[in-house]
Amino acid sequence: IHRDEMIKLFENLKSNTIVDYLDISGTLITREGIIALAESLKTNTTIQILDVGSNVIEKEGFKALAESLAINKTLTSLYLAHTSLDYERLEILLNGIENSSIQCLYLDGNCFTDDCEVLLATFLEHNCSLVELGLSFNDSIDRTAIRLAKSLENNCTLESIDLSWGY
Repeated sequence: IHRDEMIKLFENLKSNTIVDYLDISGTLITREGIIALAESLKTNTTIQILDVGSNVIEKEGFKALAESLAINKTLTSLYLAHTSLDYERLEILLNGIENSSIQCLYLDGNCFTDDCEVLLATFLEHNCSLVELGLSFNDSIDRTAIRLAKSLENNCTLESIDLSWGY
C-alpha cells in the first residue's frame, strides 16, 4: 500500500464503526504511517485486534503507538512479531499498555536481549490485564522461561504463554 493511501485509510478509521480487525503486517509501514495509525486508534472504538508485525517500527512510532494504547479501550490484541523490538522500544511499549485494554500481546521473533527479558518479566509481575503472551521464535528460551516463571509468582491474570520454537 502506498504511503498516502495508508494514511488516508488510517484517517478514515478514526470514525469507522465496522472494522474490528486490522492486519497491516509486512506492509513496510513508514514512520508517518504508524503515527497516523496511532492517531486513529485514539478515537476508534471498534478495532479489537491489530497486527503490525513484520514491520520495522522506529522509536517515534512506538511512542505514538504506546500513547494511543493508553487511551484506546477497545483494542484487546496486539501483534508485534518481528518488529525489531530493542530495550528502548520495548520499554516504551510496556509503559503504554500498562493500563490499557490489551489482553493478548504477541512479541514473537524479536530476539530479546537479557535486558529486554528482565524488563518483560518485571512488567509481568505487576500487570493485571494480560491473559496471553506470545514469545515464540526468540533466543535463549531457557533463560526466558526461568525469568518468566519467577515473575508469574505475583501475576494472577496470565493464562497462556507461547515459548515455542525457542532456540
